[in-house]
Amino acid sequence: MSDAKRPMYTDDPESLETMLVQILATPAEPILEDGDLIVSVVNTTSSEINNLCVSSAVLKIASPEFAALMAISEAAREHNVVPVATNRPLNVGMRCILSLLHHTNTDEYETIDAQQLSNIATCREIHEKIAADCNADACDIGAFLLAATNFKTDAEVVKMSKLACLKLPATFVEMWSNDEDLAQIPQTLVAKLTNDMQASLGAITKALFSFEELAKARGAYDTRQQLCLGCGRRPPAKAKKCNPCHNLDLLPDVCTTASRIGNYFLALQRHGLWPPTVLFKEEISPSDIINRIEEMARDTKHTCNGEGRCPLVICLEKLPQTINVAVAALDEM
Repeated sequence: MSDAKRPMYTDDPESLETMLVQILATPAEPILEDGDLIVSVVNTTSSEINNLCVSSAVLKIASPEFAALMAISEAAREHNVVPVATNRPLNVGMRCILSLLHHTNTDEYETIDAQQLSNIATCREIHEKIAADCNADACDIGAFLLAATNFKTDAEVVKMSKLACLKLPATFVEMWSNDEDLAQIPQTLVAKLTNDMQASLGAITKALFSFEELAKARGAYDTRQQLCLGCGRRPPAKAKKCNPCHNLDLLPDVCTTASRIGNYFLALQRHGLWPPTVLFKEEISPSDIINRIEEMARDTKHTCNGEGRCPLVICLEKLPQTINVAVAALDEM
């Protein structure tokens, strides 16, 4: 599902400030009388707002997802509001979920029709989106993981652990230890995450720097360019001189084994993947590295008359899948 169609929790400061004014001016339906928290479903297409008044204490106990939302939401801390922005009418599904969590309105939901069920299932995507959100920082992920461990939801712990070992930076241990709540995450789990992160980094770097196929391929192809012996630039095949340095010594440029390997390392450097030390900086996560690899594979341009048969073109096209397979293999170990 594309981001444009995916419901999401929002805590963006700019959009949130405007949204909060409208939310706080809208009456709320009481899911529980004397509730102290507003869950606000905001339809970004129609601008319709549906506020549902609930108990924060009940949600913390009944739902690890909502417990984590309240932990990371600035709006929840300052205004007792959890806004959920979506371009679909999800108020029916959210009302059902919150009612069942509070054991209210149960007579209305003794039977659920197909449309209601679909709406409820779509609401579930909100939590999936939050968990998978690339913008979630180390403390956000830690809050979800803590909620999952506190409520002993083993499946959620496994899911969040897999997410964490890809998205957490190397500094996550220090960040969590300095947070009063996140310091409660079991140290055995923290140690396992550290080991899993190291394994992920190892698998990624091994696949990234294994270019045996490039080294073995012996074919040579015309690049329809020339090589300037003065500055190393590559003017077009019909150029009489290198314009930047005015050098007249131009030789035909050929795509060879050596040039392909050189171009591969040049692409690595351009996308922050070389030298290897840059991959182990404290603020870099395995997910960041994977994103850089995907950008390199997408943005690196290479032209020769080998076209789709050129080993460099083949290597770049296969690289993202090779990396994903290497990381996925860790889950099977």
